[in-house]
Amino acid sequence: MIERLTRREADMCIGVAGGMTNRELSECLHLGIATVKRYRQSMQHKIGARNGADVARWALEAGLIGPGELW
Repeated sequence: MIERLTRREADMCIGVAGGMTNRELSECLHLGIATVKRYRQSMQHKIGARNGADVARWALEAGLIGPGELW
């Protein structure tokens, strides 16, 4: 499942699943907001997620994060 994401998209997935905002992702990954939005949109499209809850569920099922990492 994870193979369909680039490394940056996987980073986005982990951050979004952890509840990070686009601004927080931007600061953490040293990317512009527009770049974060593009990566996030691409990642969500690839995994079929509509929102952060869908991303968190997918990340958990894919093994990107563990249950204790959601909050």
